[in-house]
Amino acid sequence: MDSSAPSDAGVEPLADANGSAADVTPPSIDAAVSVDATPDVAPPIDGAMAVVDATLVADLGVDSGSPRDAASISDLGADSGPVDAALPPPPPTFAEAVAAILAARGVPQITARFDEAEVRAQAEEYGGSVDFAEALDAALQSYLEDGSDQESPVALLEFAAGPPCDVGTPTDRVRCFLDDPTSQLGLVGAEGFPPENGEPIAENWVITVDIPRLSDHLHWAIVHRDGAVPAYNYGFN
Repeated sequence: MDSSAPSDAGVEPLADANGSAADVTPPSIDAAVSVDATPDVAPPIDGAMAVVDATLVADLGVDSGSPRDAASISDLGADSGPVDAALPPPPPTFAEAVAAILAARGVPQITARFDEAEVRAQAEEYGGSVDFAEALDAALQSYLEDGSDQESPVALLEFAAGPPCDVGTPTDRVRCFLDDPTSQLGLVGAEGFPPENGEPIAENWVITVDIPRLSDHLHWAIVHRDGAVPAYNYGFN
C-alpha cells in the first residue's frame, strides 16, 4: 500500500464563496418536524355550552317576549284596561235604595226613619216573596191613591183647605203633603205603634206615616209579605 495516500485528517473543509469555512453542522431534530399551520377551528367548549344554555332558556319560557309569557300575564289579570271597565257598579246602600224609591214616587223631602237592622231582621225571620223595597213602594202608592178608608190621607183631604196643597188631583194633593220634612215614615217592629186593627207583622210589612200638616192622625199601610192581598192603608187619631 502507498503510505503517501491522503487521510481523513488531511481533508480540507469546504469553503464558501468568500473562502471561509462553511458551517456543515447537521440540522437539529426540532427543525426537521413539520408545523401544522392550519388554525384550529373546532368550537370551544364555552361556545357549545352557550348553545345549550340558550335552548334551556327558551324551554323554560324565561323570555318575557314569548307568546307564552304574554298569555300568562293576561291570565293573571295584570291588564287594568277593558277587564276593569266591564265590572258592574256596586249595589246601592240601604239609604240610597230608600231615597231612590221616595224620589220615584215624587216625595224626596219626606223624612224616612227606617232602621236597616230591623228591616234585615224581619226579612230573615219572616221571609216572604215581597222584600222591603217593594213593600215601601206599595205603601207609598196606597197612601197616594187609596181613599177607601175614611181616615186615609186621601179621604182626609176634604178637611184640608188652603195653599200650598189645595190644587191638583187627590193624589197630587197628598203628594204635596207627604213631600215635606215634617212628614215621617216608619216601620212597625221592635219599635213603633202596632196597627190599630191588629195585623201581625209576621205576615205583613207595616209602614206608618205621620202627616202633621194634613191632620193629627197616625196612618198604617199594610203590605202582605207574600202579596196574598193588595196593599191598603187606614188611620186613627
